Amino acid sequence: MEEKNSHSYLQSQTQNLEFKREIKIGCLETKQIYIEPQGIE
Repeated sequence: MEEKNSHSYLQSQTQNLEFKREIKIGCLETKQIYIEPQGIE
């Protein structure tokens, strides 16, 4: 049980990072909302 918990925790951390990166990429591809505007229009 503990091993499974630890594994799923690691997996959720990894998925969280992937999710954030995909949001960042998605925002860059659609609207530059995620990052502060730096003359990118």
